[in-house]
Amino acid sequence: MNVCMEFTLQLLNFADAIAIGSRSHERLFSVIDMFETMRDLIPEFESLFRDQYSLSLQNEATTIWKRLGEAIRGIFAELADLIRQDPAWDAVPDSGGLHPITRYVMNYLPAASRSRKTLEQVFEEDYENPLKEYPKIEDRMHCSNSSLSVQMRVIMELLESNLQAKSKIYEDPGLYYVFLINNSRYIIQKTKDSELETILGDDWIKKHIEYSNGSMQPNERDSTTCFLETSNPPVAESEA
Repeated sequence: MNVCMEFTLQLLNFADAIAIGSRSHERLFSVIDMFETMRDLIPEFESLFRDQYSLSLQNEATTIWKRLGEAIRGIFAELADLIRQDPAWDAVPDSGGLHPITRYVMNYLPAASRSRKTLEQVFEEDYENPLKEYPKIEDRMHCSNSSLSVQMRVIMELLESNLQAKSKIYEDPGLYYVFLINNSRYIIQKTKDSELETILGDDWIKKHIEYSNGSMQPNERDSTTCFLETSNPPVAESEA
């Protein structure tokens, strides 16, 4: 029992160090892993340790678990700030191609969305029962208003606003629209190919497809199509 207690204390110290660490977005996946580990172990602690001292240990484990959830929410806030603070006058591709921030964010969010159930639990701050079978987003009413969906939509809106500002760097109207089309199509494709589609919802996808296909006036669309045909094609998914 003493050996088990010592191991548990070491684990809690390690988990706490992760929880109070930097909110850098690169740390998201390690924090999620530790959050899930603690979530799975807390019921084991409750069955293994039953004396008065152990009750304090169980409470500490739950506190650290919640702290890990706070860290995950903080990391998403940090990502939002990163996009918000990205200079609008930052260099754009000469050919109107995919911007690095689009590629980064739209690989990061789909990777994060693989942990959709965990993130939903974190953003709902539902810590009552670690082993609770959390309902799927698609099974809920008004899923687009879930806390996770709202957070993801905020990040996507920040990215789109950033790209709109960057597009104004182009003096050539054709390049302006090529840039927006290429980045918009990439965003839509990466969303549809991941759990992000479920999180954002069908309405979000439909709205953005309509925007991508119909945001230009006919004369603008004709000139842009001509430009696309005589320049490099849009970035393919395989280049992600």
